[in-house]
Amino acid sequence: MTDHSNDEIISQTEVSTQDNGHELPAKWKKSLSLAQAASRGTISFDLLSKAKQKWCPKDAFRAENSCRVASSMNTDGFRSLKSEAIVSYDAVRYQLAEGITNVIATCEPRVRETGLAKVHLAFDPHFIRGQSLKRHKGKLNGGAFRTAAGQAFQETYLRFVCEVIAPHLRELMPDEDRIVFQAFPCLRIAPPSVNRIGHPHCDSMYYHQAGQINFWIPLTRAYGSNTLWAESEPAREDYHPLEAGPGQMVRFYGNRCTHFTVPNDTPDARVSLDMRAVPGSCYDPDPPESRNANGPMFSIGGYYAEARYDPATRRWAPV
Repeated sequence: MTDHSNDEIISQTEVSTQDNGHELPAKWKKSLSLAQAASRGTISFDLLSKAKQKWCPKDAFRAENSCRVASSMNTDGFRSLKSEAIVSYDAVRYQLAEGITNVIATCEPRVRETGLAKVHLAFDPHFIRGQSLKRHKGKLNGGAFRTAAGQAFQETYLRFVCEVIAPHLRELMPDEDRIVFQAFPCLRIAPPSVNRIGHPHCDSMYYHQAGQINFWIPLTRAYGSNTLWAESEPAREDYHPLEAGPGQMVRFYGNRCTHFTVPNDTPDARVSLDMRAVPGSCYDPDPPESRNANGPMFSIGGYYAEARYDPATRRWAPV
C-alpha cells in the first residue's frame, strides 16, 4: 500500500501551509518538525517542550541506548510487518462497530438511529461543524465501557486479537508463539470540523518501544479528510490518507511513521479503533525509552496484555 496517486500525496511543503487556505498554527508546524525528527531518528531531549522534559526519561534518546531485541527486529518478517498494508477481516464475525454502537448507546441511545457515521448528531442534533465533542468524551470514558455492553465489546476485541491480529502476525513471523498487545484499544471519533484533532507525531515520541506495530481499524468509511494521514515509511514524508472501511484495518509502523489528521470537511464522522501489538521476540519488558522514575511506563498487566499460541490446538489464547 505504498503506491499513491499524485492527488493523494501531500508534500512536506504543502502540509506546512495547507489548512483551508490559512497558515497553519506555529504549534502545529513545530509538532510536525518534531515528528519528522522522530521519524528520522534525530529527535533529542533538548527539542522537547519543558512540560514533556519533566515527564520524559532524560536518557531515552541517548545513542548508546541500543535496542535489546534488535536481532529479532532485523528480520524479513518484522520488516514486512513494518510496511503499510490493508488487512481484511470478517466484520460480521467480529462485530466491532456494533459493539461500539452498543457502548455509546449506554449514554446516548440516539446513536442507534443516526449510526456511527453521524454519531455527532446523536450527541447533539444541532451539531455545528467545528463543535467539539470533548464534553461527551467523559461519558464514554467515565463509565460506558464498564457496562455490560462494554464487557461484551472487550470480549469481542480479545477474540479479534487472538483470531485475526495474532494469526496475521504469525503469518509473517512463523516462529512467533507469543504476542504482546494493547489490552484495551483506543476509540477515536473525528466529527466534521474546521480544526485538526491532535498534532503530528510518531508513537516513539510518547516513549513506545520500537518493536510495536500499529493496527488502525475504521468502524465507518474512512476517506479523504475524515481519516488518519500518515507517511508510508519513516522519513519518507509521502503523507496520504489511510482509506479503508468496516472489514478492513491498516497495519503501519506508527512508532516511527509520522501521522496526523486534517480538518474533516466531509459530512461524516470517522469512528475508529487503534491498537498496538508487539511480536513476542521483539518485546522488551523494560526498554530505556519507556522508563521513568517509577519503572516501565508500559507493562503487561497494565497497558499491555499477552496471548500465546498452542501448537496442539493451533489457536491463540490470552494469558
